[in-house]
Order: sequence, then structure tokens, then C-alpha cells
Amino acid sequence: MDDVLPGLNDALKAINRGDVEPAVALLDPDVDWRGRPRGHLWWRQTPSCHGPDEARRNLALQVDKGEARPGIKRFALEQVAQVGECVVVAGRWTMADGSREDAGRFYQVLRVRAGLIVDIQGCTSRRAAMAYARRTARTA
Repeated sequence: MDDVLPGLNDALKAINRGDVEPAVALLDPDVDWRGRPRGHLWWRQTPSCHGPDEARRNLALQVDKGEARPGIKRFALEQVAQVGECVVVAGRWTMADGSREDAGRFYQVLRVRAGLIVDIQGCTSRRAAMAYARRTARTA
């Protein structure tokens, strides 16, 4: 993974310290970040942002929400897989007592070019993330 996206582990450690800038530095100036699709709730817009400035605000909001909840410690990376030019990242929030919270689970597919993240897609499960990464790898 470090061959495709050097600095990802350091960026994730920095986010756990409340510093989002190393993660923002990995983003292409034209990055698109889409949240998890809402499925049958077609009337609800899928959250998204474009560019590093909007992404910075979104990351900071996630850090602030995590710090505001009682007992939240940090998020823990559980899995990273490479599929072509995509990196599939899975993890969850870890509570201060060491327990894990299913509601805090996340799956993101990061499409990488020239060492920068050009596209981020949130997914509802590992299976959905891997399928999205495979589709994206075939069309890229």
C-alpha cells in the first residue's frame, strides 16, 4: 500500500491526534469525495464534497464529532487492500475502554494517481467497497 499511497498510515495517525492536514496533503486539488449511498432512500442526497478545502472541513467535522462523544478514543484501521489504482480502507471507531462500535464502522475506496487521492467513495460494507474498487479498476 505504501507504494501506491505513501503517507496514508502517518495521515491516519495524525487524524487520531486531531490533525487533519497530513490527510489533506494526500488529496488531489480536484478530488471528489462521496459518502455512502443511501439505497432506497432516493430522496435523501448522498453527502459529498469537492476539493481539499471541503474535504478538510469534512475531516475536521468527523474528528470533532469523535472527540465530542463520551468514551471515543480514536478510529482503528482494520483492513487495507489494493485493487489496481484503488486502495480499499476499512476501520471503525474504538472506544476508550477498548470496545468497538459497529455504528462507527467505515469503508472507503480511494482512487490514487501519481501518489494523490483523486476520488473517494464511501461504501456500506467491505463487499460493496471491493466490488466498487473492481469496477473502477476495470473502467480506469
